[in-house]
Amino acid sequence: LRQTGEGVSVAVLDTGVDRSHEDLNVAGGYSVFDDSENGDPYYDANGHGTHVAGTVAAVNNDLGVVGVAPEADVYAVKVLDNDGGGSYAGIAEGIEWAIQNDMDIINMS
Repeated sequence: LRQTGEGVSVAVLDTGVDRSHEDLNVAGGYSVFDDSENGDPYYDANGHGTHVAGTVAAVNNDLGVVGVAPEADVYAVKVLDNDGGGSYAGIAEGIEWAIQNDMDIINMS
């Protein structure tokens, strides 16, 4: 039996996830920030969140790598700003969002 992650929702709590990345299927997202530089969960100036999302669920499209669960639904939960900084309160808010939105897995690397 091959496990692909189909039907699994994964919240990636990090610096955001680039929704336009050709190797990722980002199903949704949330940002704990409300300022213009960090308010978009799909903008990842740091790149770490996008990298983590790829490790989790890069799609099998003959480009780059294939993630551990390439058919999982990734949700960008931006709890760290573009410089990689954040707060315990912001992390807790991101975890609460993930729980309220029925994420199967919450990842923070």
